Amino acid sequence: MIQTEDVASHFRTYAVIAHLFASCNAMPKSNLWFIEAYFMIFVLLITAPVSHSNAWHSYYFAQSALQQGHTIKTFFYGNGVEVANRLLCPAQDALNLSQLWQQLATEYHLELAVCVAAALRRGISDAENSHRHHLQGDNLAQGFSLTGLGTLTELLLTSDRTLSFVG
Repeated sequence: MIQTEDVASHFRTYAVIAHLFASCNAMPKSNLWFIEAYFMIFVLLITAPVSHSNAWHSYYFAQSALQQGHTIKTFFYGNGVEVANRLLCPAQDALNLSQLWQQLATEYHLELAVCVAAALRRGISDAENSHRHHLQGDNLAQGFSLTGLGTLTELLLTSDRTLSFVG
């Protein structure tokens, strides 16, 4: 089984190789298939709660892959939806995973898709669903959007690889 850190390490290695190939003027155009095929679309299915190390691994994988030019699409499901709760308050000396995802989404224009059914079961709602279900207030963190499993299906059909971060 490949660990998340190993995958990120391999990406960095391949990124250096691809950069060297791309900067080599003597390379024939027919050999550039390696570089064109290198960049991939990854779907991250994140079911690990914020307290689980895999929730953090998913963030660090996304950050590393995005820095190397890959496309990342996220879907938070099950206990993974906890990260979208704007009322979570980590310890004073701890990083806030929700804020890290928000910053990454802003920087790379990511959509942070959250399963609406899983979120509502865990007390996470946006203004629209709070009104629809007669709830008082909303607590969906900025940058996250509630969506259905149809979105996950579409993401899976349009991606090159899917990685699950289970907790």
